[in-house]
Amino acid sequence: MTDQLAAIAQAEQLSRAEDWSQAALEWQAVVGRNPVNGVFWDRLAEARFATGEYAGALTAYERAETLGVWPVRGFELTPLPSILPAEISYRIACCHARLGDHEQALTALAKAVRQRLRDLDRPATDAHLAALHDDPRFRELIGLAGPEQLSRVDGWRADLRTLRREIKRRTPFPDLIDADFDAAADHLENAIPQLDDARIVVGMWRLLRWLRDGHAYLDTDEAFPDWARCLPIWFFLFAEGLFIPQVEARYQHLLGAEVLAVDGRPAAEVIAALDPLLTRDNDYWATANAPVWLRRPVFLHAVDAADDPGQLTLTVRLADGSVRDVPVAADAAPSDGPWPLHCPAESLRLVRAADGPAYLRDVDNHYWFERLAAEDLVYFQFNAILDKPGEPLAAFYQRMFTAIDDHGCRALVVDLR
Repeated sequence: MTDQLAAIAQAEQLSRAEDWSQAALEWQAVVGRNPVNGVFWDRLAEARFATGEYAGALTAYERAETLGVWPVRGFELTPLPSILPAEISYRIACCHARLGDHEQALTALAKAVRQRLRDLDRPATDAHLAALHDDPRFRELIGLAGPEQLSRVDGWRADLRTLRREIKRRTPFPDLIDADFDAAADHLENAIPQLDDARIVVGMWRLLRWLRDGHAYLDTDEAFPDWARCLPIWFFLFAEGLFIPQVEARYQHLLGAEVLAVDGRPAAEVIAALDPLLTRDNDYWATANAPVWLRRPVFLHAVDAADDPGQLTLTVRLADGSVRDVPVAADAAPSDGPWPLHCPAESLRLVRAADGPAYLRDVDNHYWFERLAAEDLVYFQFNAILDKPGEPLAAFYQRMFTAIDDHGCRALVVDLR
């Protein structure tokens, strides 16, 4: 057992160093001792593939597929992208293509697609599959079928077919992609000639709702950069109504105002018009995301909830109780993308950091902690699952838990708001 553990550690070290020839020899020894572990066969296949030994890699990948690949604790065998069945099928396709067996390569690639291969752009640029790139079956399989230059209508219809296929292919709830979905997709396809681009995209967002996935979205920034323009104010939907808790400085007079209407339409009516577009995991997602969409006039206009795709006229009740109409134009897209969760630090917040609760003290900081000696606890606020340039998340965790070990504390409070 000790020899096997040492052999695994040595093989893994060689793989991480990308010393593939030696890694292949070491992994061969590992599977010789334990031929029923799919992870080890996967590592052997990876090393063989990297050295151009495609026949041997194919044998090893097929063995890994039969046995299964899973996370392994203790040995830290990372990364393991082939834990996804589609990834092994994809690599088998690459092996067949390199060996000149185009039919088997297409069969394996089709299997990978059925198994929900995530990145369908990848095969089109993968040198391992270059021999298949001109095959019409390959192009149809990954959504590249048809002439390179399409009319506007045919182009949108091709995009819609791809979206429709991907929704059906990727959904974890296939029984929910029902006749109503197909009817909605058919209706959108037929309507494309009469719709402008924004309304077509809005129709596609409506189809995404069938995925029941709050992380499903359409990225239109490259194709339509003007759509990323945002109002320089932020909204939040409280139980009491829609309010403006954050603004850029020139709109300071709107700080804390209640939004009663948008272009003469009641705020509740506008939010209801957006609701069919809001992908979600649960009901709260709509409550949280509707105010973010309200900053994008182009989409409000596309759902007939605003008169102008470039600005909104807000009817607001100010802090002094007066009601007035205020036109607010959309600005250029913010540097952190068109869907920022927080306003920049130089803008104004209804609750000042010095006076407000801890969770509003430093919302632009991805993560921070402080030790509260009087309460005998450590308070940790987690604002974003992103590494900070000066301190990656792993390093932050190490620093925080070192502080806890050094000082001791009764509790660790993790604030996710």
